[in-house]
Amino acid sequence: MNTPFTIELLKLANGARLLRVIDDGTGTCLERTLRPDVPVVVQKKLLSHALHSLLERELKETASAA
Repeated sequence: MNTPFTIELLKLANGARLLRVIDDGTGTCLERTLRPDVPVVVQKKLLSHALHSLLERELKETASAA
């Protein structure tokens, strides 16, 4: 998984925290509200993996449609 991602941690007005992972190449992003009972590093890894898998799947579908 060598895709360059930008990871943002945002604090919302209601006090909740939001984790945003952005693919620098396409601008595609995934967001998830952080769970306080799970370490942030674990959630970052899971969300990054989900975005990487999504981009791979889209690339395969695009290549097979061409």
